[in-house]
Amino acid sequence: MGSPQEAVQIVNAVIISEAMQFFRYYAIMDDRTCQQCNRYDMSHMTRTEIQGTFPYLEKQSDYVWFPRVHPNCRCELRWEEEQEKEPHRALMNKAKKHFGTTEDFREAGWILPDGSMLDFSGKNEGGTPGQRMRDHTEIGFITPAGSGPQIDYFEGQGGIRFSNMDRGDLAVSLDVNADITAAQWATLKNAVRRNSGSGSYLAFDLDDNHRVIHSDYYKNISMYDVYRLKKDYEKLKAMDHDERTRAYWGK
Repeated sequence: MGSPQEAVQIVNAVIISEAMQFFRYYAIMDDRTCQQCNRYDMSHMTRTEIQGTFPYLEKQSDYVWFPRVHPNCRCELRWEEEQEKEPHRALMNKAKKHFGTTEDFREAGWILPDGSMLDFSGKNEGGTPGQRMRDHTEIGFITPAGSGPQIDYFEGQGGIRFSNMDRGDLAVSLDVNADITAAQWATLKNAVRRNSGSGSYLAFDLDDNHRVIHSDYYKNISMYDVYRLKKDYEKLKAMDHDERTRAYWGK
């Protein structure tokens, strides 16, 4: 028979194990889906987070729970054996499903980790093709509830905010804490290649946890400017928070 201390350790281990088990939120996506359920859809949550978020939670079994966000809520929380190896993939897929993708740089609002671009033209809802009509903040339609400012959150998950303006000017914003992929750099290079030699500029913000820490722009853009932007990103990413502050704000 084990000692009382061993029994306590076992109980604590079980509690920690249960707290770290992940569930995924599934909303029924149709014309009846409310904005709150839509924002929770496809998000990962631990048992502890679920119990602290949904006061009217019902447990159908150990593997399926009902969040009961509101009366007649049809959503489910389903246990997953392990959290997805690419934890942001579900969010990016949700963004693609909601906005669609485009190959026209003028219509793009965000560049995703796989290099694809979200269609922010709004042409499927009557908007004008060939230009961005949606505001970048509309990414909040698919970000989880309580995640803070929508643009900052999505940048933190690896999205690059992107604009290709009328005369060929480009504007990008990215979070130096995010892992910007080779596919995203390739998409940026293609955007610059399309607009180079047009007298346009590339303006950019590099952010650190919801705070702009470096802004600049390059005139008469060329492929070399993407290389310079990537070097600035990598330099900042290698620094800790205090080093970034001292380097770019002199504090």
